[in-house]
Amino acid sequence: SPQLWHLSVNGDHPVVHRLANDAQIDVWGSGWDHAKVLVERSEEEIVSRTLRDADISHHIEIPDVFTLIAEEHKHMDERRRRRKKRQISGPDQMDWDSYHKLQDIEGFIGWLNATYPNLVSIAPAAMTDERREIYIVRVTDPSQQGPKKRIWIEGG
Repeated sequence: SPQLWHLSVNGDHPVVHRLANDAQIDVWGSGWDHAKVLVERSEEEIVSRTLRDADISHHIEIPDVFTLIAEEHKHMDERRRRRKKRQISGPDQMDWDSYHKLQDIEGFIGWLNATYPNLVSIAPAAMTDERREIYIVRVTDPSQQGPKKRIWIEGG
């Protein structure tokens, strides 16, 4: 598994460029006083020697990048499982500034329908090519008389 190294040198240093051009490192980030680079296990010795010869100090920031990614995936899977346990999403999970997954949006609409059944109704309208239902959500006040305005919102 590759490692993430912290080099104590400007990311524009010629040695950093040469190692990157020779595909011995992958620069993940840099600043005026450092560079963060991904180093494959097979390249560790030559990269370490090159840095030592150039008098560039470094330390290993993440010793096993793939293990860290796997742990993050486990964490994300656990969050997904917890979310699935909650059948109906409440309003506290929704806002206008975040991207929401279709499952979360449908859960929120289900919550609206369960909380305000006299105002919100849901009806299936069609199926997508992926075999997912498309819903019509009707928000209306039945106590209001006369013709009512209609607003169509399509998201994709």
